[in-house]
Amino acid sequence: MYAYVSQLTKIEVELPDHPRCRTEALWARPLGGDLYELRSIPCCSEGLGLYDVVRAAPDREGGVPRVTGVVRRGEHRLLLVAFSARTGPGRRADLFNELRQWGCLPEDFAGQLYAVVVEPGGDYEAVCDRLRAWHQEGQLAYRACPGGGGHPGLTPPAVTPAHRAG
Repeated sequence: MYAYVSQLTKIEVELPDHPRCRTEALWARPLGGDLYELRSIPCCSEGLGLYDVVRAAPDREGGVPRVTGVVRRGEHRLLLVAFSARTGPGRRADLFNELRQWGCLPEDFAGQLYAVVVEPGGDYEAVCDRLRAWHQEGQLAYRACPGGGGHPGLTPPAVTPAHRAG
């Protein structure tokens, strides 16, 4: 299940409608041919998630493969969390330790912005309930990411309706 860093390759997702990024680079495990399994959490790529299998091909000889479609969805669910300035690093660590009991993996994107991945078999509803309570206390804001993660309004290319459920 685990891939060593030496087994991973960098792929890119084009983000033509993103307000700040033109592309997002992701780590992926080559599966053969033009198929790759995502091994990093997409921050800006709407609809992509950890362990999704994507089709990617370089746009030129020797170029970085670019995602052209989703072949199979992973089973992980993603929430984006933005902490308030008053919720310091120690408190954030305490909150994440509590969420881990429900099968969560937090990833720091930018100090106060995190991705929270709920693993298959994790208690997604319990995680959302807890995040909702912390939001009401003013400690954070959060949102669920349909189909995995990323920036609202961007759908990965060539996603078939059968793969759209997230």
